[in-house]
Amino acid sequence: MSRNSIDHLSERAQRAYMRNVALDALSHYKLEDARVTLINAGFNYSYRIDTADGEKYALRVNVNSRRSLENLRAEVSWVEELGTSTSLWVARPQMNRDKELITFAGVDRDNSFAAVLYSWLPGSDLNKAPSPERWYAVGAAMATLHKHSRDWSLPSAASVPRLDSVTWGAEDRLHGGLVSAPADDLAMLRDTWDQCASVLQRLWGHETGQLIHADLHGWNMKWYRGRLSIFDFDDCGWGLPLQDLTVTSYYIRDTMEYEEALLEGYGSVTTLPVHSQEDYEWLVAHRNLLLLNDVVSSVTKEIQAIVPRYTEATVKKIRLFLETGVYRHTLPS
Repeated sequence: MSRNSIDHLSERAQRAYMRNVALDALSHYKLEDARVTLINAGFNYSYRIDTADGEKYALRVNVNSRRSLENLRAEVSWVEELGTSTSLWVARPQMNRDKELITFAGVDRDNSFAAVLYSWLPGSDLNKAPSPERWYAVGAAMATLHKHSRDWSLPSAASVPRLDSVTWGAEDRLHGGLVSAPADDLAMLRDTWDQCASVLQRLWGHETGQLIHADLHGWNMKWYRGRLSIFDFDDCGWGLPLQDLTVTSYYIRDTMEYEEALLEGYGSVTTLPVHSQEDYEWLVAHRNLLLLNDVVSSVTKEIQAIVPRYTEATVKKIRLFLETGVYRHTLPS
């Protein structure tokens, strides 16, 4: 299904192929003469949709995603509930002609891609103009997500993956021979990966987990007229609130005032998860290794192109983490 149908294509051919998939997906909605603009060709393909009457939407076509139909049902159900029952501003899934929130599209009978059409969120990506005020709002929003999911149950025929293993349900590619690095570097990465697994196992021994976003970074949020909005729940899963916090901390790790604001914002809504600073650092480092485990198997040419540089940078960052006990993106000159 799907991803293997574009693996052999060039970057240009992939984009052309996926545009046709997007057009087929749009044919399932009541959208006439819509303009389709590629926003991102990465883990998934995302498009901005402009209709003739001035309406805007965002179309996501899953490419590298491992999401099952049950996972997608959980995602759209949770987002719908958040938009209805909380003060959070989220992108809302749109029904197709068959009154379904999930559409399967393709350019041939044997290859289909899952797609979801979302309402368009105005404003600029949070990463374009970050500030402590805005990251405080992110912390408060994340805490609101967590408070909601504690008391909300998934509908029938919906499920999410458990994030209690080091791979988050993916194949273990660090031990599976797909990561290319000098032997000493690879052994170090694998040892760190195994230590992350031990930390997760211990933390999960005291927690039952709940629904979390699991990918709340500055490119999955927007800021518009003093208000934060959140989108891309494609990675949501059954995890620990601490995992959500450390995922977000990974992306802002080199700006301490942002991370402090994130935690303060969270604490303004609900109690911060109990944790040691050492465990927190291991989970931040885990995010780097988890991303490496994913990018090495991507079929998207844009991601394939960065794998050697990403692997080399990961080796340097993890070595520094092991030496200092603190994960950083900025390396000594």
